[in-house]
Amino acid sequence: MIQAKNEKRRQPKKMSMLENGLFVGGEITDGKVIDEMDHGLHDGFERLVLDVYEGNFQEVRGQAKIPNYFEVAQEYYPARLVYTLNGIRDQAHEFPTFEESTLFSYMDILPVFDDSAMILASYFNESVEYEVFEMHEPGKIVTDVRMLEKEEHPSVFSVRTRSIFPAEETVEGIQRFLSDLDFTENEQVRTIHSKEETLFVEEGYYRTMEEAEARVAELQDGLDFELYIEERGMFDLPEVIK
Repeated sequence: MIQAKNEKRRQPKKMSMLENGLFVGGEITDGKVIDEMDHGLHDGFERLVLDVYEGNFQEVRGQAKIPNYFEVAQEYYPARLVYTLNGIRDQAHEFPTFEESTLFSYMDILPVFDDSAMILASYFNESVEYEVFEMHEPGKIVTDVRMLEKEEHPSVFSVRTRSIFPAEETVEGIQRFLSDLDFTENEQVRTIHSKEETLFVEEGYYRTMEEAEARVAELQDGLDFELYIEERGMFDLPEVIK
């Protein structure tokens, strides 16, 4: 389980607001770049830092004084934080490897069909609590993560599409999956990373195989692609389904 933590800190940290389950911060702007992403081990916690610079696709200039507007949401199965970063025109080419991390397992970009925004997802392999805050002069978005007492989480049954290999297929396939599943009006529809640097769209997850099978039967006739059911634990990176 991921658990949000929002406590008072002295400057230069600027605490982000917790609104409707989202950490929200920064300023509404444009022409920003996430040029560096750093992960570090500290006494009792791990820290992920996104450094915000001025710039665009062609030119990265000095670090921004204030971070761009951002929202950070917690999600489960798999346990992850999703960063929606507005006003961003480019991102760092390398993500942290988390080779020495106990808590983080993986981080990558999610497709977004807006040239002035970026969505990142960081995945966890342990139950954690976290806090998100921003720093000014220079502008940074910081996430501190601490381990929680280990909890038992039952498996769920995910109703999902096949995996897409972005290096071989266009991410427009993801957009088509999202668009076609939109008619379900299920707010749980989302894009998730799977193994081997692939992506897929999940319609939702269910407590039992019977519930998942009933949902597939309800939806399948209205779709021109096949839905699959995957049993998955809280911290499992989903499998590749071809």
